[in-house]
Amino acid sequence: MKLRLMFFIVFLLLPAFIISGCNIFGWTTSKSSESLIEEGKELMREADYSGAQAKFAEAMAEEPNNSDARYYHAKATVHASGYNALNLAEIISDIDYSDGDAMPFTDWSVSDANKLYGVMMTVSNDLTPIYEGKTDGSFGPTDIDLDLGLAEGFLGILSFQDTDSDNKITDDDYRFSIEYVEGSESGFAILNLLEFFDYYNNSPSPKLVPNEVAVVQDIPAALIILFNTFVDNIAEIIERAKIIVVAIAVGEYGVDPEDVDEVLDEIISVAYNYKIEIGVDNDGDGDTDEEVVDGIDNDGDGLIDEDSNGQWDPALIF
Repeated sequence: MKLRLMFFIVFLLLPAFIISGCNIFGWTTSKSSESLIEEGKELMREADYSGAQAKFAEAMAEEPNNSDARYYHAKATVHASGYNALNLAEIISDIDYSDGDAMPFTDWSVSDANKLYGVMMTVSNDLTPIYEGKTDGSFGPTDIDLDLGLAEGFLGILSFQDTDSDNKITDDDYRFSIEYVEGSESGFAILNLLEFFDYYNNSPSPKLVPNEVAVVQDIPAALIILFNTFVDNIAEIIERAKIIVVAIAVGEYGVDPEDVDEVLDEIISVAYNYKIEIGVDNDGDGDTDEEVVDGIDNDGDGLIDEDSNGQWDPALIF
């Protein structure tokens, strides 16, 4: 009986021994998130951004809801990539589309576009919990709102090159020719939807399951799902970016949110011009479903294959 009582007492005291660390059974604890953050900051001061990024990643692993770890990881990621957020914002806001310029980043190489896409995805993932008030620490929503808004603006624009919606820009993606069309009411045009369908129908490794949507055996239906999901992804990201950017005062950042907002509005309209919806006036010209997917400007508005209900001649792509 005494033996059983002794074991019971030892069992009750075991947690205290483990917590105190004065025993061989206690597990070794890793560095605290605070010390990792300080080490990361020191590496940032030494311009070792990749090293700092790794330290902040460790801190996030230790304490996922630490806003300092998330903020500095996002910052180190941007610096390690060699990009500058304000310079990128100027690329968006300073383009003179009336001169026929293409959409930002569409003339970049696949590898360069994918690199920036990955950076902006990381920044968005790092900062979103802070913006949503789910973290503790030195940084709150108003400290990171511009950074998150711009990152998601870049993310939305770059999404035009992630046509299979797999969060990577690769040679497997179809590269739209996205440019300003002289005399077109809606400005930008994606040229053209028929080529998109043809590309994925004949691609050696077609991506027909966007965002884990169930595979549709009928290929034309699968392609419509793929394209509409692609459009919705872009619009969702950019709408969120707009909400954030428009809410921010102009002065202290050197970027006019109204300029950025105008461009983002235009980009959303580009995507929705081409969404395939029966009976919906996607391009806002007063008519519905006036385009057939055939690579021809059927309604003479300077755009090709926009505002379609998905009707096309199967002989064109099969």
